[in-house]
Amino acid sequence: MQTFWKILGAILLLFALLAVVCFKPIDKTPFAQTDFYKRQLQEIESIKYPKQNDSALYC
Repeated sequence: MQTFWKILGAILLLFALLAVVCFKPIDKTPFAQTDFYKRQLQEIESIKYPKQNDSALYC
């Protein structure tokens, strides 16, 4: 029975260590203030769209 508790304790310790390694604090920075968001907006704004031709129909 003592072996059972040792194995159970080892498994629980492994899960605890795994949780510490895998999880990190959540970044609560508003998305509009992040560098990634600003770079993506610049990329979107730099896209050159073709001029629409009034005689063509776009569906």
